[in-house]
Amino acid sequence: MVVGMNDCNHTPEDIRTHLSMMQDVISRMAENSRACKTWAVTLVAAILVVVARFGTSDDQSAFGAQAAWIALVPTVLFWLLDSYYLALERGFRESYNVFVKRFHARELKEGEVFMIAPSGSVPRQVLSCQKLFAIWPFYIAMVLVVAVLWMLLR
Repeated sequence: MVVGMNDCNHTPEDIRTHLSMMQDVISRMAENSRACKTWAVTLVAAILVVVARFGTSDDQSAFGAQAAWIALVPTVLFWLLDSYYLALERGFRESYNVFVKRFHARELKEGEVFMIAPSGSVPRQVLSCQKLFAIWPFYIAMVLVVAVLWMLLR
């Protein structure tokens, strides 16, 4: 059932609260994306420092230069996680924009207020987000750093 704002059971305060909740979710997703980059750099740097310290090829230890490739595991995992958070952020932003448009057009459906969910297909958006300039250069640079360190330690 489509209702106009005059027919809607929700007050303007309800609408403001709903939009504020959505903005909070969007902000959390953006913060999680930033935290993924921070943790990725921290873990990969720590792994590479340990490899550089103990991973020379002439060393008799079992921990050789090949161990540098271990740093790719957190790189790939954080790349996927970062893409996931960015996809959620985009989905929630789209949901927010649709809600505002429907509100201004007085086309809100009963039950849309306080219903917070991302728009679109999240798995499809994750794949799309992996190709964004905000994501891939960062993680490709990390892969290149791992490869360069591996070549230097061989």
